Amino acid sequence: MQNQLHKNISEIWKDEYVVPLYQRNFAWMEEQIHQLIQDIYDHHTDEVNYYLGSLVVLQRSDNRYEVIDGQQRLTILQIICSELGILDGPRLHYDSRPDVETFFETLFNSNSCNECYRIYRGKSNSNIYRLVDALDIVRKTKIRTIGGYEKAFEDLSKQERSNMAEYLKKRVMLIRVPLPLDTDVAAYFEIMNNRGEQLQAHEVIKALIMGRQGLNAQQRKVFATVWDACSQMDVPIQKSLKAYGQHDSVGRLFGDNYDSLHVELLEQYDPDAVEKTSKSIDEILNDGTTNLFTGTQMLDTFRYSSIIDFPNFLTYVFKMYDNEVELNGDHLLDRTFEKVADKIDPMKFI
Repeated sequence: MQNQLHKNISEIWKDEYVVPLYQRNFAWMEEQIHQLIQDIYDHHTDEVNYYLGSLVVLQRSDNRYEVIDGQQRLTILQIICSELGILDGPRLHYDSRPDVETFFETLFNSNSCNECYRIYRGKSNSNIYRLVDALDIVRKTKIRTIGGYEKAFEDLSKQERSNMAEYLKKRVMLIRVPLPLDTDVAAYFEIMNNRGEQLQAHEVIKALIMGRQGLNAQQRKVFATVWDACSQMDVPIQKSLKAYGQHDSVGRLFGDNYDSLHVELLEQYDPDAVEKTSKSIDEILNDGTTNLFTGTQMLDTFRYSSIIDFPNFLTYVFKMYDNEVELNGDHLLDRTFEKVADKIDPMKFI
């Protein structure tokens, strides 16, 4: 599992990546770039890994990886690596931005970054000026050094730059997550893009488990439906999955009174069919499932709050597979899931 997920920057750059047409332009600002460089400097004398986040990809037929989530981090890493002499050429390519391709080719092929900066400074193309600004920010950013004083990145000593380069290559980690080949990439990206956030660890874990070989489309639908319902920690599971209770042709998942659980029925349900089930107003009014908690109306009236969030809840579930699992939701992916991943059968787990 370690080899599948965790990649240091040297391992990341062994492969080629493609930024697809639907991805937005580079958008990192000075604060984000400065913080990354400062973090790398602060840790560059340590023997511990620095986790930069997840990189979600889809492997293309030519073995290059299409970047679904993580373009911003890869872009700035490529610029920093060019500054530190780690790379001999660009590893990021673009489906529809020849000007950006040319920028990176110039960056790596010119005798110095100064030459690239001189050529492109003043260009009006928005794809380019943000990259030029990023290059400038990388070089000029003020680092709080070990001695307590500030020094521009470009003014670091040869030894400091060498140490940072070694740390960046070996200890800065990305968790690279390949999506299943049958993933609807456009829909997947749209969800992430509208939210404007990096994938959370539990979402990456969901994708990894659903991507297991041997799962058919129906099982993946069931897995996703139940996982999403369970992740709503402030909503009773009977309410989140109440549509299953209306599927009379198979049976009621939670029993006639919603006080039991018939797991054996789970895979027989078709979430799509359940969602499309329609009833007349009279049928709804006469259906006992609309008044399951007579007198209290618990499912629809009361508000609930959980004493634990979903990532920490998952750590307890994973501990059922391995008692050595650390009960810390902050390390759900890198210290917890990797210990139990090979023990998990997706449908038994869900």
